[in-house]
Amino acid sequence: MPMFRVDIESQQESYMDHSDKEKAKGLGEEVKGKVKQAAGDITGDDQQKAEGKADEMKGKARKSAADAKDKVSDAVDDLKD
Repeated sequence: MPMFRVDIESQQESYMDHSDKEKAKGLGEEVKGKVKQAAGDITGDDQQKAEGKADEMKGKARKSAADAKDKVSDAVDDLKD
């Protein structure tokens, strides 16, 4: 066996963990954005509402990127089989 053997399975698990973390971060940003928007609605603060909308969109983008990475990874795995 080579001295610098790479453990593919542990790398895939690590990747999955990273993807799940990115999805969780995205969800957190979405929730934060919705809370900011609601607070802006209550207080009449248009700036806060706009920041909330931006946070929400950032969260959705982060989740979409993580989903896309998962789909690419699944497609590559299917090709290997």
